[in-house]
Amino acid sequence: MDVCMDEPQACVALQTEKRNIDLANLERIAATHWISEDEAGAARTALLISGQWAAANATAATELFEIRSRAGFVTIVVPKYRPGDWTRMMRAPTDVHVLASEFSSFEWGPNHYSIPGFVVFRTALHAAKWAEAAGAGIVLLGYRRSAAAGVVVLCSAVLTGRVPGVTVEHQQRLLIAILRASGEHGSPLKALQPPRPKHFNNLDEFLAQEEERGAVFLIGSLLASDHTVAAIVQVLRQRLNVRVRADDIDDMIERAPQGSEDEIRAALRKHGWGAFLRRLDAGPDGDSAKERSI
Repeated sequence: MDVCMDEPQACVALQTEKRNIDLANLERIAATHWISEDEAGAARTALLISGQWAAANATAATELFEIRSRAGFVTIVVPKYRPGDWTRMMRAPTDVHVLASEFSSFEWGPNHYSIPGFVVFRTALHAAKWAEAAGAGIVLLGYRRSAAAGVVVLCSAVLTGRVPGVTVEHQQRLLIAILRASGEHGSPLKALQPPRPKHFNNLDEFLAQEEERGAVFLIGSLLASDHTVAAIVQVLRQRLNVRVRADDIDDMIERAPQGSEDEIRAALRKHGWGAFLRRLDAGPDGDSAKERSI
């Protein structure tokens, strides 16, 4: 079912990008308020920035994604992108890479979008893969660290730039769909999601809300020599080639429910991590650290 073209949408964007040709159509497809970089973290409306700005300001972008995600706000990154590793910037539990590739259109659910792009995304973040272009790869990646966090959307389709054959209506239709998928036209997700509980009643509830972040923690706890922050961080880095922050693991240790190894494995299998557990059970010689991605 398609979205209505007359639905209102609004966003904010950085004043420093107002003359960026990659955002040339932004004011035509959405009611746009241009703000300073200092204001961007607290802006409740969906923020649109270019991948080029993020790559050139990696430290600022990392902090901005983190602040907005914790506040429950939506951030959308549009072309152009530089191919490279976005894992650290997204603070994702597994690799996120931007790769050079070209596509002319893509499918998202039942809808077809005739909007091209020149990069795709490669990652094992299952829930974040929103849309793919046949034969090319992922073109829409919507990553949220937990169910209550704000989503960071990486869009490789030319959403806000000018490109021959693509109308403003095409771009507006896609923006509306992204905003709807992100949380009611960019409204703060905290107003739409239940508050993040300090403690969970069981492992199933924990994984349902924490998703990849929770699964990474549980897998690390299975592999670690002891249930400490240092041991889990180390084993995830050494065995799985996954980088995690110590304060995230400390938070998980405090809030995750207790469970035996069998109960943890059963919960992980229920939530789609069974194949990964089987690879771990194959032992350290079963596959290389580079191949073990989650």
